[in-house]
Amino acid sequence: MLGRKWLLNHFNLDEKGITTEHKHPHIIASSHDCPLAVTSEKGQTVTLIGCGSASGTAISSFFVFRGKRISESFLAGKTPGAAVPMTDSGWSNHAIFRQYLVEHFVKYSGKR
Repeated sequence: MLGRKWLLNHFNLDEKGITTEHKHPHIIASSHDCPLAVTSEKGQTVTLIGCGSASGTAISSFFVFRGKRISESFLAGKTPGAAVPMTDSGWSNHAIFRQYLVEHFVKYSGKR
């Protein structure tokens, strides 16, 4: 039987690319139907890195935005502890993943 200590040391991490521009297709339907969102080609990508453990520990969100400097509008309404690094593309890369592990994961997981 696995003990609680084992669960506290196992985390699952994933990243998801989110586009910032969406448009609905032109369809005729009842007001109770909701059309699927269709991503436009001109949108930019924001990457979300999320992590949690089997014991219920959730690490604060890590959003990767496209650009050189963080705009205050990116921080409006963010959850406590969420981080917002920047890259040229809005995608994560080796440096961003290292930053996530060294600065963010260690801080919020309590693991050293």
